[in-house]
Amino acid sequence: MLPINTRHSVISSLVPDNPKPGQTFTMPEGQVLGASYVISIMRADALIGDALQFSPVPNVSGKSLLSRATTSVPLRKGMRVRILAQQFSFKSAIFIQYFGWMGHDVIDTVNVFADKIYKIEYALRVGLPSEKFFIYEKVCLTTVEEKS
Repeated sequence: MLPINTRHSVISSLVPDNPKPGQTFTMPEGQVLGASYVISIMRADALIGDALQFSPVPNVSGKSLLSRATTSVPLRKGMRVRILAQQFSFKSAIFIQYFGWMGHDVIDTVNVFADKIYKIEYALRVGLPSEKFFIYEKVCLTTVEEKS
C-alpha cells in the first residue's frame, strides 16, 4: 500500500477555460472529475480525529504511521484505534470567484483504502497545550491481529 494523503483535487484539464462565477461543470454519467481523501481516526465507532497522511512502514509488516493527526481525545500507548481511509469522488465542480474550481456533487459510492484496528505504539504530541484538541506529528501503529 502506498501512503494515503488527504487532499481535494479537481482535474483541471477537464474543466472549461474562462468560467463565470457560479458556473458548474458535470462529467458524463459514470466518470469522475476529482476526489477528496479523508483519513479518520475512530474509537468504538465514534470519530475522534483525522490525519494528513497514513502510510505503512517500509519493509516492516504490520507497522504504520499517521502523520499530523488531530484528535479530540489524547492518544496514549496501547490505545486501540480504527483507521478508516476513504476517497469521496465527485462528478461535478463549481467555479468560485478568486478561488477556482472546487468539487460540487459527491458520488454516492465511497472507495475505502484502509479500515483496520491498530494499537498505538507511540504518539509525538506537538502544538499549543489544550484540553480539547490534541495535535500529533507522528503516531506509530501496529496492526491488531484479527481473531478467527
